[in-house]
Amino acid sequence: KDWFASTFPLAYDSWCLALASEGYSPEDYFPFPMHPFQQTYLAEKFSVYLENKLIVEVKDVSIPSQATMSTRTVMPLKAGSPHIKLPLNIQTTSMRRTHSPPRVHAGPILSRLISEILEEDESLASLVRVMPEPLGMYIDDSDYYLQSQNPSYFLNILYRTNPCTLVSDNEYYLPLSALFEVSPFTHKPFILDILAARQANSEMALEYFQAYAWTVIRGQVGLYAGYGIALEAHQQNTALIMDEEGNLLRTLVGDLAGGVEIYEAILNMNGYSIREELHPVHKHLFSEGETPEQQILHTTFHYHLWPMAFIFSEEFGLEVGELMKMMRKMVERTIHHYVN
Repeated sequence: KDWFASTFPLAYDSWCLALASEGYSPEDYFPFPMHPFQQTYLAEKFSVYLENKLIVEVKDVSIPSQATMSTRTVMPLKAGSPHIKLPLNIQTTSMRRTHSPPRVHAGPILSRLISEILEEDESLASLVRVMPEPLGMYIDDSDYYLQSQNPSYFLNILYRTNPCTLVSDNEYYLPLSALFEVSPFTHKPFILDILAARQANSEMALEYFQAYAWTVIRGQVGLYAGYGIALEAHQQNTALIMDEEGNLLRTLVGDLAGGVEIYEAILNMNGYSIREELHPVHKHLFSEGETPEQQILHTTFHYHLWPMAFIFSEEFGLEVGELMKMMRKMVERTIHHYVN
């Protein structure tokens, strides 16, 4: 509650006044923001809670926000405020996407773990960083396995550090997905505008790709090879921190609770353990490496480096096979660095 009051003071004061005006004490409750689309859940899923005053719906109190690329993650308009991820359970593919209690529980734990690792491993921290999730909340989830009946799937919240606060004045923040968007100037992927600005030929493009891929692989694969942690670093979750000339300095990855997968044996070998702190479901821990490695293959390569390789190949006449060999050697070097 103190964290919310200091982070969103206007909303907190309005919330306290609204509760008091209805005859309730703010000391007896916690502020729990909801997405506007969630309001239809309230009467349906929480009738007993409402009847017993375990939940009190407060009217006319809000945190002015706007949408991000993720439907259920909103960005408060106040500069520097943390982003808010809410349980707007939607189905746009074959599977319903939910925001589960074990993941909300894990957000602050994973944030602390990775932050500690990067503080110790400065060379890795120079190449990859994360957007910490300092606080998560969910209501009683004693019936967790009865997902369709469990209200905790419909009322939880996770706060994520605003990525703009993690960028220095002389650095530039760019969502990864922007590189692959069609430029309004050249009608080609935007990454080619960056190369065009420096009048790059095929040799310069190869050098750029090599430096870019090395930063991504050495950071993201390095975090896994060294500590067993695989980030979900696809285009929606990842930002690029660049210098003014468009050179990649490091990647900045979010959605830790939603996507981190850990090969527990490697993590433990390095003196870290979070099993006892996590939700009993232990969603993020794996006894083998196949699942986390598939995560890296899917996000870092399928949805990032390989599409870029094909763009460079088509524009500059570079051989895709040679670019793939180059990246494979980078992966081998990264693994050998930590194994040896």
